[in-house]
This record gives sequence, C-alpha cells and structure tokens, in this order.
Amino acid sequence: MLFRLLISLPFFLICHFNSASCQIGDSLLCPNPDIRNTFDSLHNKYHYYRVEHLIIDKGQYPNASKSKVFSIMCGQIHFAAPFPKKVNGAVQACEPINVKIGFTRKNPILSSIDSTGLRLINYSLPGHLLHPGKVLRSVVEKENKIYVITESWGEGRFPKMNVKKSEKTWRTIDKQLALYTQEKFGSVGD
Repeated sequence: MLFRLLISLPFFLICHFNSASCQIGDSLLCPNPDIRNTFDSLHNKYHYYRVEHLIIDKGQYPNASKSKVFSIMCGQIHFAAPFPKKVNGAVQACEPINVKIGFTRKNPILSSIDSTGLRLINYSLPGHLLHPGKVLRSVVEKENKIYVITESWGEGRFPKMNVKKSEKTWRTIDKQLALYTQEKFGSVGD
C-alpha cells in the first residue's frame, strides 16, 4: 500500500498542477477531496437511476465503433452533462465546470475520463444542487448497436426529482449525440 502511494505521489503533483495531463495509462483520476465514489443506499436522500439510449446502429453505419462514439462524446462537452446552452469544446478532465439543474445554472462538477473502459464520470462538487453525487456515462455495444448507459448515485437534495427527471434529461442529450454521431459516420448508402 505504501509503495503504491509513493509511486502515485508524482502523479498527484503533476495532476494537481496540470490537470490536462492527469493520466495514468488510459485511466484518469481527479485528486479532489470533495468527490465521492460510494454512497449509502440506506441514506434518507440516497438515489440511483439508470437510463440507456441507442446512439448508432452499426448495421446502418458500419464504420461506427464504441471508441469512436466515446471520442465524440468526450470531444463535445455538451454530450457529457446538462448545460444551460450548447457549449463547444472537449471535456476537460479534472477542471470544474458548471452544469444546469432545473433553473439553476451554477452546479459545479469535475469529469474523469476512463478511455480504456469507455466511461466518463461526472462528480458533483460542493455548491451543486444535488451534491454529493456522481454520474457514470458508459459506451457499450449490444447486438451490433452502440448505446450510452447513464447511471447516477447520490445522497444530495431532491432525490425523487433527480430520478424522475433523469430519463428526459439524458434522452435529450443522447438524442443530440446520436444525431451528431450519425452525421459523422454517414449511412451505408452515402
């Protein structure tokens, strides 16, 4: 354990002072004491939800792949989280950014990128309406179709509202991701 800590110390310093290079292999870590990975399912404000949306059918778009869809998702930040308006640019790992929750527009998150597992993880920070919480966006393939699965865990305020609004929120984002992805790949007949 001590050996692993000593090996990771230089990484922590590089990551802390230069978040663009927070990479160990293909996994990205955000060394921030305010993010949480585990949540107590017995907590009175605990929530969990899972939504899944089709992004692209490889039968119609044979050049599509999970890694390409993941690159597109991470390459356009508005595909990673709900924003008050379309925001251009790539996801910046470990950099705080504000997302939209209902009428509030200043809800800070940090994003972590796992390019090996094709996962993007958004962690809420203090000041976020639903803090503490995390959202995991995974790109998966089933039966020659590529999906994004969004899962969320948390113990923040408004757990019932969070679960109730999740399908609509992520369906809107994933529909935009699907249209953009399909445009990028063109169809078989093109």
